[in-house]
Amino acid sequence: MSRKHYYIVVDVETTSTTKGESRFDLVYDCGIAVCDRMGTIYEKKSYILRDIFHKEKLMSSAYYAEKIPQYEKDIQNGIHKEVSLNYLKKVFQSLIEKYNVVAVCAYNASFDRSALNKTALWFSKGTQQFFSDDMPFYCKWHMAAQVICNKKGYIDFCKRNNFVSERGNISTSAETVYKFLSKDPDFTECHTGLKDVEIEVAIMAECFRKHEKMQKGINTMCWKIPQEKASRM
Repeated sequence: MSRKHYYIVVDVETTSTTKGESRFDLVYDCGIAVCDRMGTIYEKKSYILRDIFHKEKLMSSAYYAEKIPQYEKDIQNGIHKEVSLNYLKKVFQSLIEKYNVVAVCAYNASFDRSALNKTALWFSKGTQQFFSDDMPFYCKWHMAAQVICNKKGYIDFCKRNNFVSERGNISTSAETVYKFLSKDPDFTECHTGLKDVEIEVAIMAECFRKHEKMQKGINTMCWKIPQEKASRM
């Protein structure tokens, strides 16, 4: 009997700052879920990094700054837990050890990994990353581009609903992929950590359910994979 594999799915929301010539995407919202290949969630958590969230100057540049009042209400209602970066790192390590996690997964894994690492570097004055260099990362964006977005049904769905850029590229965003999987073209992604994690777990499960050969590592140009096929249709 094969051993069950567990994964940590993570999604972060960030603000940004610069130090010298370096830009730092700083995490203020981190959603986490432990799941298996079938999409069953065993634990989920939603954390706000208090040392970022309560710095008004930093948060003023957040892409979703208009959500701050809602975050404040949700913190009061216990939906999010305010923590330090060190606490968040300990949570990750504890979950990795408890479930013998195969990989950390994110929809745009390059961004989420970099943002958490840069947040840790910012706090530690350049001495510590969040993840060790040998921590495996799976990119669900890359996975979906190969086994969902590259299919005729998905391409037809995007063209039919105008999920196509001005340059004629079909959308490969998590929001669009979930619109397709849920058969709900009006679905709107929340752009808060844990809510986005929940739809990304469903996307990853669908990728595994295909039982097709696919690369799982980071490929920041994966959006190009479906475009050639789409241009011929």
